Amino acid sequence: MKTKTNKNKQKETKIKRNRKTKTNKKKTKRQKDSRIKKPFLKKKIKGVIMQEYKLKRGCSPDIERMRSLLTECFGTQIQEKDGKLTTSYGALKEITVWIDKKMLVVDTASNAAGISDDLVLDTNKRFRTFLDKATGYSSKDRIKNAKKEVGGE
Repeated sequence: MKTKTNKNKQKETKIKRNRKTKTNKKKTKRQKDSRIKKPFLKKKIKGVIMQEYKLKRGCSPDIERMRSLLTECFGTQIQEKDGKLTTSYGALKEITVWIDKKMLVVDTASNAAGISDDLVLDTNKRFRTFLDKATGYSSKDRIKNAKKEVGGE
């Protein structure tokens, strides 16, 4: 048997490294292509923005759980129609919540006429608290998930 010299070993390792980098480049191109095809989370329907949120493992996609969370966070009267929960509070003229394909869908319409800054801040805080409890993700985690869905990490 012939033994390999150091130069031959070095050449083989360089070739192996080149092969690895080429396959890595191909994977990143594929990843970029698949990222482009993914839909963005925000959908605009008839002038209203609808937002979809992924639910964390362990958070049940149950409409009754969403009803109790809406009551807990906003403390207002909730109306149910066609499996969608609707309420209003402060700076939000209408908040509509429903479950679609194990995703929480939230549709909001703001009321911008003559509202104090304190009320806007309170509404925003309550809305974020609702989303935290409903999805199981913090605001930071929801942003990360949205970026992953879009493909721009």
